Amino acid sequence: MEVTSRRSFGSFSEIAKFYPAFPPFSRRVLQSLLDEVKHSAERPIFGDIGAGTGQIAYALADMGLSGYAVEPDSQMVEVGRKLGPTYPAVSWINAPGESTGLADASLDWVCYSLSFHLTNAREVLRESMRILRPRGFFTIVTLLA
Repeated sequence: MEVTSRRSFGSFSEIAKFYPAFPPFSRRVLQSLLDEVKHSAERPIFGDIGAGTGQIAYALADMGLSGYAVEPDSQMVEVGRKLGPTYPAVSWINAPGESTGLADASLDWVCYSLSFHLTNAREVLRESMRILRPRGFFTIVTLLA
């Protein structure tokens, strides 16, 4: 699915091909988050917003979840799709976090990893509230140096 709307800030097209070489996110951190999310939904549906090449989305799929990798940069989506043909539980959407194209109340978990600061926060929070189900979770994962 492709949604046309005002783009988020920044573009990482030129380095998309290098993303697969980046170290993975901590499975322990993801499991801790998932344990909290599972308190409100047995099989939560996630939205990895600003997904890059889908590292978080694919890790969550490995943990038995299904959901969406939403990414505004078409190069990132292209690389992500090439990395994930064995992940039918992850659907790609080429759209910004401010306007995902997802249905109202369709997700149990919205997760931003290393991308929230590149968005229009007010619009992203409004969109996240729209697509989250009641008692849904919103998380921002970042790295501390």
